[in-house]
Amino acid sequence: MTFEMKEYFEISRHSKKQADIISFFVCSDMCISYGSIFFDCIERCLRLCHMHMTASDSTWVHVGAFIRCEVGERMSAREKESNENELIFEEAYKILSDRVRSVHVTRIEEMPTIELYLDQVLSIINEQLAFMYAPNEKIITGAMVNNYVKQGVVPAPLRKRYSRRHIASLIFVCAFKRVLTISQIEQLFKMGAEFNVDYSRCFDAVLDLFEDKVDCLFPVDPFALPERRGKRLEVFDTKGERVTGLFERILENATIMLAYKVHADLMLGLDAHSVSESRVQQ
Repeated sequence: MTFEMKEYFEISRHSKKQADIISFFVCSDMCISYGSIFFDCIERCLRLCHMHMTASDSTWVHVGAFIRCEVGERMSAREKESNENELIFEEAYKILSDRVRSVHVTRIEEMPTIELYLDQVLSIINEQLAFMYAPNEKIITGAMVNNYVKQGVVPAPLRKRYSRRHIASLIFVCAFKRVLTISQIEQLFKMGAEFNVDYSRCFDAVLDLFEDKVDCLFPVDPFALPERRGKRLEVFDTKGERVTGLFERILENATIMLAYKVHADLMLGLDAHSVSESRVQQ
């Protein structure tokens, strides 16, 4: 607001008609609804006309008409811009939603059966998790893999080759480091080892829950509330028995946290550039 109310009344204190008209506009629904735009229009009008105390009553009627016209035009422009921005957002959201809802992270049985070299593993993981990282963010590098191996988070490769177990472990680490520290991920792995968890089955179950939650968080209508589903994580050991309790709940909560993290990151990054970039790619 560029002028205080008291300044308007000070300007017009020697003219009852001026005071009545300004008071009318200050207290009107236009002032209440349009706030700073309305007061800015009054300021411009007064400064242009220089009518502090000398304006006639008829001139002040024209002042009122001018203010109403000016406010109307500026509000129309603002509403038009708002509608255009909303259309841009909805288009960008649809592209994003369709892309995210179609995400499928490779399951254990879908991974290559042959052992791979490091550069091949890096390529797979970067491709699989690109949707949850910003374009300029590094998902994984050879140096990162070496550090994870040294810390005992990921098993060491055999003759510099990586199996499905290595790929799954690296996908898990690179995904969950979005919401957990590496030491916390290491702690989860140790807990799983204590319960003799079936890692292949657990890996697939975690991805099932994650993708289901992401699907809920990106409804077709961007303004609709997420659908509530009752899907839960179930962890089993190598004997096929259910591993209930703390480990299962921690892993489930971490998976849900990751889904919300992905949703927040992608929605905060959603802007008009998303539309133009997607059109270029298409």
